Order: sequence, then structure tokens, then C-alpha cells
Amino acid sequence: MNSYDYIIIGAGCAGLSLSYYLQRSEKLKGKKVLVLEKAPKTTNDRTWCFWTKRPTAFEEIVYKKWSKLDFISEGFRKQFDLNAYTYQQLRGLDFYHFILHRIKAAPSFFMRYETVKNVQNTAHGVRVQTSENHYEASVVFDSRIHWPEFHPAPPGKITLLQHFKGWKIKSATPVFSPETIRMFDFKLPQKGQVRFVYLLPYSATEALVEFTVFSQKTLLDQEYNEQLKHYIQYALGIVKYQIEETEQGVIPMTNYPFAFHYTPCHIRIGTNAGFCKPSSGYTFLRIQHDCQQIVSNLETGQALQHHRKHSQKFRLYDTLMLDIMHRDGGQIATIFRHLFENNSIEEIFSFLDEETSFVQELSIMASLPYFPFLKSLQNHVFNKLKNSASPSKIIRRKKSIFD
Repeated sequence: MNSYDYIIIGAGCAGLSLSYYLQRSEKLKGKKVLVLEKAPKTTNDRTWCFWTKRPTAFEEIVYKKWSKLDFISEGFRKQFDLNAYTYQQLRGLDFYHFILHRIKAAPSFFMRYETVKNVQNTAHGVRVQTSENHYEASVVFDSRIHWPEFHPAPPGKITLLQHFKGWKIKSATPVFSPETIRMFDFKLPQKGQVRFVYLLPYSATEALVEFTVFSQKTLLDQEYNEQLKHYIQYALGIVKYQIEETEQGVIPMTNYPFAFHYTPCHIRIGTNAGFCKPSSGYTFLRIQHDCQQIVSNLETGQALQHHRKHSQKFRLYDTLMLDIMHRDGGQIATIFRHLFENNSIEEIFSFLDEETSFVQELSIMASLPYFPFLKSLQNHVFNKLKNSASPSKIIRRKKSIFD
């Protein structure tokens, strides 16, 4: 049996981030760490974007930074200077290479490309069975997403999908403002869902143009393509362009109680632990903060779940937003218009980062239409009362996310 101090399942954002902070820790130097992944990552299969006013650990591999932001909805447009913030993008392949280079050079780190078949708690830790071997560790950190647990949503919970397709295009003529992202363009038929275009310019002639939807089901590929073609031609006025890259994905947006699955030796991380912001889908910096907290807990001997709890106050805010999206996503364009029209970008980012005070939150809420939130609060209270009156177990469902 191959024994390690820690096993990390998955070499994506969460698994590699945790590996990186473990490798940097002087107090944990010498701990044997095994990272398991199904296959080597050889393509730029994703990108991560985030706003920040502080340097991150990945400054040297930031692909692009922007200093301005556009918000667009029907009859309204506003541009923000980001001031102390920058909006940044990391390319997945750069991130993988950056961290894998470091952990492969560390004598106590080991990388294996094997498929995990089973994870089982034992009297002394955790046993992991893969397609080729058995391993044991004191603690296993697991980043695998278990879709059937929360999609479709169990009773009293909400799960939506943030699904998107984007083209990195090169225009024959200069069109884009290289310093300004288009974070939301809601000037699309909403169809009772949340629909917008997200645009990241890399130069005057190159940009990622992404069509994004928040809904319960994904679309046919043809519809993403048609929306992108229409937007590029009519909203951007571009007739001649080349598609250089394609980006497509699905992100869960849910208030599912991931804490239900915590055990002392088998620890979930990343999206699998609920660190994808339920109401927005932003994940990268939330995962960084969590991985640093885990390493701090290991260094000090704290329980691994110490300080990993999500703010109950912000969980409520996220639940209310999810309920509005679920009932009538078309209202979100109006809500976001009021948010961006009546608040500074610093206030908006601080609120989305869960760094605001209750007084600041009341001020932001006062700037928004109140009726949709009152209806969602009513639904939330009703579900709470219903669940407390007749408690039931969370049932794991075995359906595809595309059903």
C-alpha cells in the first residue's frame, strides 16, 4: 500500500491551488503529497477571471489586466474606472504549467495520472482506489464535482446552471477598446432567463465574446452560435472576423448545503465544497482564500473545517437572488441595472466579495427594486418552515446535468 500524508484528487483550480500553497509552506515541508488526475492537461481548456485590488500569488502568469468596465442594459450604459481594482484573466494552461513545474520539482510531491474509483474512510485515515493502485493518507482533499447531489436540486434548494459559449475572434478592422471589459450587456431577449454577453478585449482587433445564460438547462449548440453571430454582426458591427479559439462550459449556481458531506479526513475543496459564488459563479479568488485557510489550519493543528464556513448572511442574499433567477430570470437585468446605476464599483465589488458591513448592504439593497426580493424572502421562509415541520434526508439523484 502506498502511504502519504495528504492526497489531492483533481489537478484543476482547487487541487493545484492547494498543492501550490502546501508546497510553499515551510511548516509542512517534507509532508508526502500525492496529486491524482485522470490525464495530463495539454490544452487551454478554460480561463479564470476575477477582480482584485491586491496582488495575487499568480502575478507572473496573468494573461491580461483591464482598468475599465462597461455595463449595458436596455436604455442604459455606464462605464466605470476600476480605480484601485483591476480585472484580470488567467489562462488555464499557464496556471497548470506554473504549478505543476513547482510541485514536480518538490521531492515530497508526487503526481499520478489515474482515475479515482473509490474513496473510503478507515480507522487511520482514508483509502483511495484508482484504476491502477490503492493509496492511503491521513487526509484526502477531493475536488471532484458530484452533480447528481444537487442537480436537479433537492427539496427546498435551488440549482441553476451558468452555461456559456465564447469565441475569441480577430476582426479585420479595429473595433475594441483594449482597456475596457464589457462585464454585462443585457440588451438581448431574456426569454424568462438571465442572458447577457460578456466581452474581454485583448487588443483593438481581438476579443473574447461570450454568450452566457443562467437557467435550469443548457441550450443546443446551434443557439449559442446564432446568438454569438448576431451579437458580433449587429451589436459590434463586425462583418469580417476569424474565430481563433472557442470556450464553453457549465458552472453550478446553487444553495445546496455542501457542509452536509464534511468528514474529518475526507475534505471537499473548490466547487465541490461550495466555493463557487452561488449568485454570480465567480470562483477563483474564493478558492484561493479557502486553500490558504486549509494550509493555515494544517500548520496550526486546527480542525480542517475551522474558518471554512460560508457567511450565513451572504448565503441568504445568494438564496434570494437564486430564487429570483429561478422564478423569472428576466428580472435580473433590471435589478443589475439599478445595482450598477446607483452604486460605485468599489461598493459593488466589495458586496460581491462579501466584505461589506450590514449598513453598507442595507444601502445597496435600498437602491434595488424591493418587490422581487420580498417575494423571494417569502419563498425562503416558507421553505424553512416546511422543512422544519417535515424534515427529510437529502436524496442523491442520478440524472445528467443535461436532462
